[in-house]
Amino acid sequence: MAWPRVPEALADRALVAAIALVAFAHVPDLPRGMIAADLLIAVAVPFVLASRPRVPAGLLASCALFAAAATASALANGGSYVKLLGHWELALLAIATAGVAARQPDAVERALVWAAGIAAVSATVGALLWAVGIDTSLLNPTSGDLAAGNYPRLRGVTERANQLATVVATGSLLLFARPELIDRRWLRRGLWGCFAVAMTFTFSRSVPFWLLGIAGLAAWQRGKPRLAIATGAAAAIGLAGLWLSVRYGVHAAPDRLWDSTIAWNEPGTRWLNALGAWETAVDQPWLGIGPGRTPSGVWSAHLTWLNLWAVLGPAALLAFAALFAGATASAWRAAAAGLVVVLTLFAIDSLHRDIEDMRHLWVTLGLAWAAGTRHVRAPIP
Repeated sequence: MAWPRVPEALADRALVAAIALVAFAHVPDLPRGMIAADLLIAVAVPFVLASRPRVPAGLLASCALFAAAATASALANGGSYVKLLGHWELALLAIATAGVAARQPDAVERALVWAAGIAAVSATVGALLWAVGIDTSLLNPTSGDLAAGNYPRLRGVTERANQLATVVATGSLLLFARPELIDRRWLRRGLWGCFAVAMTFTFSRSVPFWLLGIAGLAAWQRGKPRLAIATGAAAAIGLAGLWLSVRYGVHAAPDRLWDSTIAWNEPGTRWLNALGAWETAVDQPWLGIGPGRTPSGVWSAHLTWLNLWAVLGPAALLAFAALFAGATASAWRAAAAGLVVVLTLFAIDSLHRDIEDMRHLWVTLGLAWAAGTRHVRAPIP
């Protein structure tokens, strides 16, 4: 029996709408780890795949390996089968995104920009309400490694401040590289104002690398090698600072910077989580401990590559690494400067927290793979 052919325009619009809503992660009464866009993604992805899009062969193979490794880990260790379905969703989302991007890449990039805009505007509203004395759920519920003080740490409609930073950084860098994605100048300027507020008040480690990404894009676009070299040097210094903030106990006070300290004899929270995850990975080296479980006992590794190994096993880690490398190489071949810089930022973020479950990352991977690789027909689910 032949599958009915789904109109491409309908399938594409459904997925683009889902991508634009990926910032809506913090919604009351939803199960932990689920976002508002998941229902729309669950409807849109089968429609896209049923339209038989052309998808990069390497992307298909890497996603299939990732899903198979996650399934093997779940079958061997138990764990959360809801989380396993989430891993399958992410792999299928990347495949479907690549299919839509092969037909209309601008629509996918624009959807990521709108996702960033929704996140940034909601965060800006949270900051304004805080300024007049109204605390809302648009503020991050904890200070994390920061000292408590009289300042708003924003999350907007995303799950946490760090997620807000990556959503906004992704869309804003794509918009910086291609301003024509939003053709109205007043709207672009308004979005950039909200981007600046949102990124500043996340107080995330991603912020300096976001600024370096903007500088790197400017150097790329204007053909200024000296600026590119200076940006690279600053990034190297930033990575050294990132290492210090992960390895040691950093106590930063955003509203009292002069009171910030580094406890050289105190290991950082992320460092302890990474050590716990490393011990788990060594104890369970082949299939991990199963999806949805925390490898350090209390928290995840806060390091994507180690977290994947400890939770899902080395096959999932290799598949994810292949996805990342292939996407970056494809974006580079296509001279897609915005995508190259965004993927670089994701790679840096992966060094100090878990990013493998971020839906906008998998959208970006699919978009980058579609930019400059050979395509085959996607299988019908």
